[in-house]
Amino acid sequence: MAIEFKIDGLYDMTFHNIHTEKEVEKDIEQGILDNLQQGEYVVSIKKGVVLDINDLENPVYKFELVSNGNDEYGFDEL
Repeated sequence: MAIEFKIDGLYDMTFHNIHTEKEVEKDIEQGILDNLQQGEYVVSIKKGVVLDINDLENPVYKFELVSNGNDEYGFDEL
């Protein structure tokens, strides 16, 4: 048996250097956002990483999602 979990809301997404785990600078963050919007990067929610579509084996950044407090969620049985 599995349970379906639906989340709806807004989250703050913070990007971190994959090697140092330090938060990236604003200009790097903007570049990541641009690449995500253009489809050059994808995110793996399960692993918490950003991947380049040309190399899905090696993450380029880590990310953290933090709820802004306006979440709605629900559960359904499959």
